[in-house]
Amino acid sequence: EASDVLILKGDDRTLGLEEILQSEIQDQFEPCDKKIFTAIVSRNVFWVKFKVNQTISEDIWLHIESAHLRELDLYLIDPSGELVDELHTGVARDLESKAVDLNTFFFPLQRRDQEGEHTCYIRATSLMSLELPLRVGTFEELSSQNFFAQGLAMAFLGLMLMMILYNGFLYGLIKEKIYFL
Repeated sequence: EASDVLILKGDDRTLGLEEILQSEIQDQFEPCDKKIFTAIVSRNVFWVKFKVNQTISEDIWLHIESAHLRELDLYLIDPSGELVDELHTGVARDLESKAVDLNTFFFPLQRRDQEGEHTCYIRATSLMSLELPLRVGTFEELSSQNFFAQGLAMAFLGLMLMMILYNGFLYGLIKEKIYFL
């Protein structure tokens, strides 16, 4: 289970995890009052903070359903304040940097054998408008939701292709330009 999501808009692109962990910076995080955090086009860096606690007997994953994030860094801090894991990915980085080879971003958060409340920090930048739809759950749950969404997109594309072929067939039979447009 994940708890309250906090957001920090940073003007300084060089701000790292060490600076973020300082108490004067921690006080600048503000609660996110939306289900999906969004920001207009900006060169700012956005930091997201939330806590996750292992309540099931499976590994917990984070799925960020956005494909256009330029830089996406995840830092996982254990209950004692130690950095457990860090991942650096995004469209500006190598494909090998992704934990799962999909068009959105999956991150392992907490293994089933890890106990206690872990704090997750996400650093995100984008050259487009920024959207951070965050989902936490088991990998099977998250990937099945992703698979369903991709299935709907493929069904839509299939219908569009059928319409194009049908109009092409009608144009071939009738020779009316309206079917070609």
